Parts: sequence; structure tokens; C-alpha cells
Amino acid sequence: ACVLSRVHEPFGLVNLEAMASGCAIVTTGTGGIPEAVGDAAEIVPPDSPMEVADVLRAWVADRSSLADRK
Repeated sequence: ACVLSRVHEPFGLVNLEAMASGCAIVTTGTGGIPEAVGDAAEIVPPDSPMEVADVLRAWVADRSSLADRK
């Protein structure tokens, strides 16, 4: 799941729903999101599409790293 919030969300419920569904997550480090997801998600800066692409590319290239994020 890509949850790329640009605002300072206080909690980031969508990230928790994705985690509960067994999805790997790429998210931004805004507001309370980093605290909510801990090390279960790959955190990128807001407005950084190249970093999102790098994470997704790495997961496609190395399926074990993707499996570690679920």
C-alpha cells in the first residue's frame, strides 16, 4: 500500500488498516505516521516520487525484502 500523505496526520489510520490486511507499506514520515507504523513500513519524505519508486523497485527485485515488510 502506498499511503503518501502530504499533511501532518495525527495518527494515519489507513496505514494501520493496510498493516492489518497484511500489506507492505510505503508511507511518508509526516505527523504521527512514523509512530503508528514503527518499523513495519518503509518511510519516505513527502513529495519524493523517486524515493517511492526506489522502494517499489527494490521490493520487486528482492521478494524476500517485500515479504519482510508484510
